[in-house]
Amino acid sequence: MLNLEPSYKSFIVALKQKIYSAKTKAIVSANRLMIELYFEIGKEIVSNQQTQGWGKSVVEQMSKDLKNEFGEKSGYSSQNLWYMRQFYLTYKDDANLQQLVGEIAWGSNIVIFTKCKDEKCRKYYLENCIEHGWNRNVLTHHIKTNLFERDDTSKKENNFEVTLKSELSELAVDIVKSEYNLEFLEVAKSAHENPAIGIILCSDKDSMEVEYSLLNTSQPMGVSTYSVKDRLPDEFKETLPTQEELQQLLGDKK
Repeated sequence: MLNLEPSYKSFIVALKQKIYSAKTKAIVSANRLMIELYFEIGKEIVSNQQTQGWGKSVVEQMSKDLKNEFGEKSGYSSQNLWYMRQFYLTYKDDANLQQLVGEIAWGSNIVIFTKCKDEKCRKYYLENCIEHGWNRNVLTHHIKTNLFERDDTSKKENNFEVTLKSELSELAVDIVKSEYNLEFLEVAKSAHENPAIGIILCSDKDSMEVEYSLLNTSQPMGVSTYSVKDRLPDEFKETLPTQEELQQLLGDKK
């Protein structure tokens, strides 16, 4: 084992980081080129359907020819070719979103353009995939649980913009943007340097409640809803009195 100087260790660590960075950029670049290719293939399919009257059988033949040339796992199944067609039709008139689709994986793109039916929804999930690095499973979960709708309806239900610094305001909004489920509540008190924010939990809320709650406070405050179980867990049934027993006990005390 060579007895190398400390400066070499620093050098090799920095060099490894450069290599990893270059590999990451290469992967991102390759993905972007592939997405652009799929967009062009989708465009060609649509164009030839319109000018040459191509039908389903032609696309099936395309798939066979491309797989013979590039392999079975090359991504040119008939289903994927139809996805490319839908991909092109979805974004052909939207130059802004065309810039975003190349930043995420093809599988995630399929989830977005097949599940989201309007531009605003697609833009939301594209931007969040890029910003937070959501994989396909995480993205699918958020779409199934209607994160876009829940986030969109709760953005203004706080006073964080006027009571917190801008960088903390964005973080606070992200924390309280969806409904809270208190079924498995776990509380953990850790020290932090940032100001505390308040959260008013309601079983339901409307614009009047929100406005009244935030009107007379100078503290950072947000409003959200909560949910609880609608029935008693089985493990508590034998240790707690029934509704009839409670009514009887209360009646005896009157």
